[in-house]
Amino acid sequence: MTEEITKTPVVLEPSEHHPEGPSNFPMWDECPCYDGEKDPDDADIEALAKDEASAKGRGTAQHKALAKAITGIANAFEGLDEREEAEVRWVAEETVSGAALVGYQASEIRVEQRVTMFNPDFSVLFFGTADIDYGPYIDDAKFGEVRNYFPQMCGYALAKMDRDGFDRVYVRIRYGRWRKTVYHIIDRDVAERVVYSILSKRKSPDRQPKACQYCNWCRHIATCSAVNANVNVLLTKRADWGMKLPTMSTTEAGPDPVTIGAMKWLWKTYIESWGSAVDYQASIMADCGNVPLGFRKQNEKGRLEMNEKAFDALLAGGLPLSALKEASSFSMKALSKAYVAALGGSEASAAKKIEDVLVMAGAAKRGDAGFKLIRNKDAEDEIRAALARPVDLPLPEPKQVTDLIDQQGTT
Repeated sequence: MTEEITKTPVVLEPSEHHPEGPSNFPMWDECPCYDGEKDPDDADIEALAKDEASAKGRGTAQHKALAKAITGIANAFEGLDEREEAEVRWVAEETVSGAALVGYQASEIRVEQRVTMFNPDFSVLFFGTADIDYGPYIDDAKFGEVRNYFPQMCGYALAKMDRDGFDRVYVRIRYGRWRKTVYHIIDRDVAERVVYSILSKRKSPDRQPKACQYCNWCRHIATCSAVNANVNVLLTKRADWGMKLPTMSTTEAGPDPVTIGAMKWLWKTYIESWGSAVDYQASIMADCGNVPLGFRKQNEKGRLEMNEKAFDALLAGGLPLSALKEASSFSMKALSKAYVAALGGSEASAAKKIEDVLVMAGAAKRGDAGFKLIRNKDAEDEIRAALARPVDLPLPEPKQVTDLIDQQGTT
């Protein structure tokens, strides 16, 4: 009688998602009120814009194929189209070769591994599913756009360190569509600060929505105050704001960086996003024939986009070379992409090389240096705290006090 041996089946996809799992962290890092039904990485962005039904779940199918490919299951790519298969193959090959470089064989790589973070009382704080897990390494596959997935990786890394006792975790995020890998080394201190900051804002009863890149995937977009707020409520009646819009003019507030900082933060956080929402809705209405009152619809031609044949075509059409040279303008971004496509390397190094060549030839010069203000990640907390202190603005003396001082000075 042949003894039957039962093997534990390989897990190819997560069985469930924790409502506060790391896959939500990138969204909550930007807006603590985000509540989405699907992960933006699980949908082809271009296809989603045309037909949501055809795009939904494609990322999930690719992740399942990746797990099959790495674990040696037959017909791993069944159901994928040519592009999707090529993306999964690249991620699988990079994962196996990357593991081999640090001493791990393909048989030691685990796929779709749950990592759980516990509270001090051993209750579950959150859990998530790491795509690829071996030793102190986590590889995560993305088949959508390049986004900031560092908060998600911090969640996985913290749970893995808690489970396996590592002091740090090495993370590789592999973007299949772009054939690009992003590397992170995450220690416990960094992971805790990132994860607990996000969760504390998410759980705060005073959390406020913020317009961000994930708005289109949020179920609250139709009613979100950050995107669709009424301007009167926005400026004057928001009882839930921790700070109010200052009533003084910018000239009066000019000497005080806290007040100007509050004004600029309110503008960037609420008013600018409200204005963008108004522009969007007005354009939709006008496109449907319902032009907003006080405006008129002026039709414009589509933008003419020229390709590499334009230069030769214009010369053949009789335009002198000198005129073409005078009219030509190149963007550094376009030149860098062309350089990389032709000669390889990174766009950053390409931009430096192109600039050096142009400047040395006298074909370009760099203008005066400038600056721009970048909003701090914790700007709201900083400004709220600063607004709690007495504001000492250099205001003009009342007229009667000035008169008294003048009289005392003449006696």
